Amino acid sequence: MNRFSSASTIVTGYYQESIVQKAAAMLRTELGQNPTFAVVFATPHYMDHLHDFIEVIRVHGHVPVLIGASAWGLVGRTAEIEGVPGFSMMFFSMPGVSVIPIEIEADCFQKIDQPKTWAQWAKVNPEEVKLWMTLINPFQFPIEDWLEEWGQAYPGVPLFGGLASGDPQEQKATVFHNDKVISGAIALALDGDFGVQCLVSQGCRPIGEPLTITKVNENILYSLGSRPALEVLNTVYEELPKADKKIAQGHIFAGLAMSEYVEEFKSGDFLIRNIFGADPKTGAVSIGAFPRVGQTLQYQLRDAQTASDDFRHLLTKAEEDLGGCTPFGALICTCTGRGEKLFKSPHHDAQMVDQIFPGISLAGFFGNGEIGPVGERSYAHGYSVSVVLFYEI
Repeated sequence: MNRFSSASTIVTGYYQESIVQKAAAMLRTELGQNPTFAVVFATPHYMDHLHDFIEVIRVHGHVPVLIGASAWGLVGRTAEIEGVPGFSMMFFSMPGVSVIPIEIEADCFQKIDQPKTWAQWAKVNPEEVKLWMTLINPFQFPIEDWLEEWGQAYPGVPLFGGLASGDPQEQKATVFHNDKVISGAIALALDGDFGVQCLVSQGCRPIGEPLTITKVNENILYSLGSRPALEVLNTVYEELPKADKKIAQGHIFAGLAMSEYVEEFKSGDFLIRNIFGADPKTGAVSIGAFPRVGQTLQYQLRDAQTASDDFRHLLTKAEEDLGGCTPFGALICTCTGRGEKLFKSPHHDAQMVDQIFPGISLAGFFGNGEIGPVGERSYAHGYSVSVVLFYEI
């Protein structure tokens, strides 16, 4: 009999105490014991009832630790719900596992003078964390700076999570720990006798050729292989097959190689970043990163087929790596730019997880960004999907 287990549900409709109560009691019954912690995602329609919503879950689910965030869309087992009211919820039973929630308010950066002192501030030793899970308010928190410093404080510890989302017309999102709203981020440290696999599918394929960055200033690329960065970009576009040109508008990205020690670069070898604009006068291209001279860059194309194939490949490889061990649960954060917008049909990511891991408990949300490791570090991503699989060891 498995020592660890999880149970999840996705519920549509506006807040009703009786429905929330029933859902929480049902998950506790499925576990057969009290949960160790819970993760909850709810649409903006629930935010006016947030205190009552969480209290009902904690009381009727006997939940000691709960973290969650507002979400424009929800993910459950085999189902994705976009733009309609509801919530997605998952209970974990992991006896003996250490669960430490860390509330990181937006003003915490004023108190931390060096990256490595984050561990002292959090009072969590790097050797005592197997996984960090985090939910972040993207409108009130310096995400990239925090991820870089947190990674220095906890080297080699995977960080999974996402950026809270809400009504696309409003720059507003909510992150909460138990019944407290957090202005910045909530980070949950997990440690114990379990294993995790973190996957990030960025959904892009390389186009053109990999070139060395020969001139850059902060996030402005001036030259690649001694050619103007914009000239390279235009050449790459012109050399695309006709079918790819049709989908390339707004779907070309910059890919930064995560390792230079690769004989042949392929999908998954790059950190994908947005292209913000270009200057025809200087030939410069602005991207959403701060690359270095000598780093390899290759432009990337994002399309539905590539995104689907890449996600399937990563899930299949994870299944192979587990060597017959069946995960007891999974959490997922997928981009608001995926779902029906990208795939033109519903439930794509949720159903693919269920195809590779049939019957797995799954909960998650459509976020304003996804967090997960690429190479040795964890980053914030866009237009991607991040998954963490939990298994016994």
